[in-house]
Amino acid sequence: MSNAVNAYMIANLIEKMSNQDRDFRYMALNDLISELQKDSFVMEPMIESKVVRAVLQLMDDKNSEVQNLAVKCLGPLVKQVKEDCLIDMIDQLDEYTAQTKNEELRGIASVSLKAVITEVNQAQGGVICSRVIPKLLRNIQNDNLTYEMEMDTLDILSEVLTRFGTQITVERQTEIQNALLPLLHHARPAIRKRTTVAIGHLVSHTNDSLFQQLFTYLLDGLRSDSGSNEKRRTFVQCTSVLSRYSTIRLGRHLPELVPIIISYTKKSEEDDELREICFQTLESFIYRCPTEIAPFVNEITQLALEYIKHDPNFAGDDSDDDLENEDEEMDEDEDDEYDDIADYSDDDDDMSWKVRRSSSKVLCAVIETRLDLLQQLYENVAPVLINRFKEREESVRVDLLQTFIALLHQTSASEEREDKYPTLGKLGSLNFDGINILPVKRPDNSASIIDGSRQVLMAQVPKLCRALAKQVGSKSTQTRQISFQLLRELVVVLHGGLEDQIELFIPTISNLLSGTLSDQYQIASSNLKIEVISFLRVFFRSHTPNAIHSRLGKFSPIIIQSISDKYYKITSEAFLACMEFIKVIRPIYYNPENNQYDISEIDQQHVPFIHQIYATVLQILGTSDADQEVKEKSIMCLGVILTQVGDVLQSQQGEALNVLLERLRNEVTRLISIKALAVVAQSPVAVGDSLQKCVTVAAVELTLLLRKNNRGLRIASLECLCILISRHGDHITNHSLANLLNEVRPLVSDTDLHLLPLALQTVECILVKNPKTIDDIKTSILPTLFCLIQSPLLQGSSLNSLLNLFAALAKASPSDYQFLVRGLVDPLLAAKKSNVSAGSATAVTNKQAASTVAQCVAVLAANTSESNCKETTTQFQSYILDPSTNESVKYLSLLTLGELGRRINLSGFSDIDQQVIDLFGAQSEEVKFAAAFALAKSKSNPKNVTCYFTH
Repeated sequence: MSNAVNAYMIANLIEKMSNQDRDFRYMALNDLISELQKDSFVMEPMIESKVVRAVLQLMDDKNSEVQNLAVKCLGPLVKQVKEDCLIDMIDQLDEYTAQTKNEELRGIASVSLKAVITEVNQAQGGVICSRVIPKLLRNIQNDNLTYEMEMDTLDILSEVLTRFGTQITVERQTEIQNALLPLLHHARPAIRKRTTVAIGHLVSHTNDSLFQQLFTYLLDGLRSDSGSNEKRRTFVQCTSVLSRYSTIRLGRHLPELVPIIISYTKKSEEDDELREICFQTLESFIYRCPTEIAPFVNEITQLALEYIKHDPNFAGDDSDDDLENEDEEMDEDEDDEYDDIADYSDDDDDMSWKVRRSSSKVLCAVIETRLDLLQQLYENVAPVLINRFKEREESVRVDLLQTFIALLHQTSASEEREDKYPTLGKLGSLNFDGINILPVKRPDNSASIIDGSRQVLMAQVPKLCRALAKQVGSKSTQTRQISFQLLRELVVVLHGGLEDQIELFIPTISNLLSGTLSDQYQIASSNLKIEVISFLRVFFRSHTPNAIHSRLGKFSPIIIQSISDKYYKITSEAFLACMEFIKVIRPIYYNPENNQYDISEIDQQHVPFIHQIYATVLQILGTSDADQEVKEKSIMCLGVILTQVGDVLQSQQGEALNVLLERLRNEVTRLISIKALAVVAQSPVAVGDSLQKCVTVAAVELTLLLRKNNRGLRIASLECLCILISRHGDHITNHSLANLLNEVRPLVSDTDLHLLPLALQTVECILVKNPKTIDDIKTSILPTLFCLIQSPLLQGSSLNSLLNLFAALAKASPSDYQFLVRGLVDPLLAAKKSNVSAGSATAVTNKQAASTVAQCVAVLAANTSESNCKETTTQFQSYILDPSTNESVKYLSLLTLGELGRRINLSGFSDIDQQVIDLFGAQSEEVKFAAAFALAKSKSNPKNVTCYFTH
């Protein structure tokens, strides 16, 4: 848009802004905002002042909607105007904020001024500071200023300090600090609070001298005996603000400050608000100055433990022995847990709960920052927290539970995490949404070492569970939900530990998930149900099956009812728990020592559970209106049933597999069905004619899916095909395998490096399972492989898969060894020998291809006869000895000899080491590197190690 058109349009909008009709004024502002926000918009200097005046006039409009839009317009407008107009805008807004006749206009102007300060360019900060700060300081020092104006002044000053604090001179900073400090004694708490915020923004930019003056002022105020508790609250709160905005500098003064705050906490007889602020300040110090506060941590912890019980309105005994006989009282009516108010004085102004809550947060801060004190915290803090779970104030009770969860999180953080149950890597992923299917058996000596903190925690589990048993049955949904969250974290930390305590929770779990609670408890919320089911899922996964087999009869109805819930999120989580439940009924582990599966016997008492779950899953799969997430989880659950207990369902196995195939053909459920089929195919108990027929059909279906553009579908299909061929390749026809090779060939490319290794693995699986397919592979795949070798992108899993495929080729067709070697080497040798004179120092090209060829040749040699291996070694040895060989060929030959030496015994070639060492003095740097590489790689093989220190 040209400048002339722009000017005409803006003039038209200015005219509409003065129109009698409010709709015209509103639309004019709206159109102006739209134009100002365009990147291409440019405003003529001569019209800027008119626009600014017009917008500012509308701030005093009679219509509130027009006023609000005028304020909104100032943000984008301030980015377009020059400095002169910006000054006019600020002056006008200052005038509006200073007037006292129109309170509404003054409030709008204050908001507008903050908006201008927020949006103005950083480079114009000097203008803002020079025009705004002097007026703000005059307002602050004006004793006749109204309360509202004083509040707005401090807000605007904080905004200026936040945006342009670095541009304010030391002299001006001194003026601001001197003006703010007296306000810490203001009669109104809101003014004092805003003053501390402004001081925080200021202190981020002041020098050490000003900071020291400020701290001395605060310290003197804290030490003074004449100040009221209200003033002390303000000064303590101000030190907390300093810890947030100037952590390092305040940290140096904590030895002076912390004892004073601790003394206030102890001496404030009736002022619970001061205690709360003191604890909040100590919490801030612990988080932000953990090193400097370290000498006081024990004292602060003891103080928090004392005041976490601070409840002057409670007339009962708060000793730590209250829970000793609680298990005997569990059968009594628990409805009175928080209803009996006879022991509480009727005090609506009770603030002690704030002290207890802030004490809990201090303990949480200590827990989260002092991992080194973990065992000590379990010994001293955990028992008190457990005893305080009976807290009558819900917000405090929730914080106490969260604090204990933080303690459990720290215990998890202290443990060196390792993969407890690795999956079968080559055959594809056996992990679905955290469910580890057919996990690898852990060796006997792999039991995790229980450290001191866990030992203390395990000793506290009975008492902890008795306390939580009351909380999970309380009236508060939030308390119950966090209690189950705590139980879940406890099981994760201890890798079990609730075998003897779970009976305390089964009745409550059953009531919560069945919805049969009494009227006064109301129906449990969906989030609570999900948390309960999540706990069950972790409980089943973390405990040994033998430890909970006797209780499966109590869990089975709960699980079956949960997977039939109407709410899809509950059903989805219940399916995950159901999968873990099935794994408990019949555990199966893969034993890598003998490459076999350890299959447990099924207790006949549990067989009905399997049939009930199977029938429920099939019923859900048969519904057409199920949520997508529920469909996916139900299909995977069916896969787990077939994987773990397929032999129990032998007569129904065909029906279940047909359901999987049907879902495989459905575009919506295709992907998850492929994953489920991959899991079933690896199961040692899912066998028989039904599975063989399923594999035959599935191989054809999956081959066709490789044509789809859906990348995730291709990946899952290739993974599943690898498993089907490896485990059941005998039942896949040669025709199907030939079709599969034709579909895989386009995927043997470096255009998708995630698909490439899977495609190569698929070809390898076909070749290993059916060596007769070698001719088809040589025809359709091998030419593509020879082209792929030249790619500079081959590395990582793609390269490893390529090497494995060449190893399989060497084993499947020993007679083709020379053909394969020549196919690898000849293209590279021909390219390197062409137009290169002997002995020249021409730079070596395509080093990555040379490295790939060297590794492939070495893999072929390592899987062939000794005579072929010797012939290949001799050939490359001759290249490095021939003076007429150019540097590129020597580079390739040295890499190949190094890879050969890493894989085979070269001790029969007595002179080869010296011949390689002689090339350390070659003219080409690439050849020197290759010679060093060859020697190092060769000597990584213990069979080729000799001493070279004399060289």
